[in-house]
Amino acid sequence: MQRPALRQRGFTLVELVAVLVLLGILSAAAFSRLPSVDLYEDRVFQDSLQTSLRLAQRTALSHHASSVQWRLSHAAGSNWQYSVLIDGNSALSESVASGTAVNYSVRVSGNATISGTLNSNGETLTLNFDRWGNFTNVNDGTNSGAITRSLSLTLGARSLCLSPVGFAYSGACRS
Repeated sequence: MQRPALRQRGFTLVELVAVLVLLGILSAAAFSRLPSVDLYEDRVFQDSLQTSLRLAQRTALSHHASSVQWRLSHAAGSNWQYSVLIDGNSALSESVASGTAVNYSVRVSGNATISGTLNSNGETLTLNFDRWGNFTNVNDGTNSGAITRSLSLTLGARSLCLSPVGFAYSGACRS
């Protein structure tokens, strides 16, 4: 009795090499489209600022403190330091890395504008919230005043807005 011939199955060496070459080309194209670490750091920076601003407002509401402050300053290297203070005592202080300068602009009483750029020169931006969570005063170390319009923070290509009622949101401020 004769056995049927076994037929071998599999891929040829040429087919395997062709698939590996195609995978290499596709992965090179995909990796070139991934964002850089700087873009990721900038997004984390914006999200951290937005979250800390919301925390400052909620802290003012929940503690009915007479004074809640939010401070942002440039720390060593590419680190930024933000803190939330309740009646002058630090409740939260954290550091986040980003090489982005922070531009700010806000209308204050007397129809004046306080604006500037925080960078590595050691400036501090201080925002005050009242016991109802409203954003009331701004101080940049040189100028201060009672706010009348939303505060605009620009972090590179990204914008962050803090309304007079204390709500922080991503995007340009609405008039």
